[in-house]
Amino acid sequence: MSHHLFLRIANEVEQHDLYFIQTTDAIGVLGLSSLQKITTTYRILAYRTPTDSVDEYIRIGESTVIHSLRSFLKAVIAVFGDYYLRPPNNSDITRLLQIGEQRGFLGLKKKHFAKAQESARKDVERAFKVLQARFVIVHGPIRFWDEETLADIMKVCIIMHNMVIKDEGDIDNNDFDGSDANPPVEVSHAYTPKLEDFMQTHCQIRDSATHSQLQSDLIEHL
Repeated sequence: MSHHLFLRIANEVEQHDLYFIQTTDAIGVLGLSSLQKITTTYRILAYRTPTDSVDEYIRIGESTVIHSLRSFLKAVIAVFGDYYLRPPNNSDITRLLQIGEQRGFLGLKKKHFAKAQESARKDVERAFKVLQARFVIVHGPIRFWDEETLADIMKVCIIMHNMVIKDEGDIDNNDFDGSDANPPVEVSHAYTPKLEDFMQTHCQIRDSATHSQLQSDLIEHL
């Protein structure tokens, strides 16, 4: 992310939420600046920094870090969400169709379905690889944050990713081969609540009959 884009986001967030404006206490001591709070939030999103690990050099406590992150997420969604999370307009659709034609779109015949599905899957996987490389927090399991905060984290990562793409140029020039991706995250095998529900859902997703039916429905729809 470029310096001017970082400052643009920081300024917009500060104007939207008074929490990020630096204030003084009753004896005139300056509180935390917006850059301290926002820099800490960026480090959590980009590097999955633990909330209690930044006190040494940014001078900000864990409870303030958590509050800053949640306030930052809400502010970014409120300020930038309508534009950077909007559905594609006619111009976007035209551009995407042109890209599809350049790649040799195979049409909607059943015999080409598997190849078309594979191509679409690779596009999705590539998009998530880029997102995970830029924001490590979405790369592995996260148990610390609640569901609402996790949803906000995902939205903000997508918003800022789209902002970076627009700032740096066309998405076609934003190549990523996955070679710089972070190493696999060690997954804890400790007891997890609702694990039984998770396993049941996982088995339903992997059910071959359901998969075949869904594939047939998709082919019929196309």
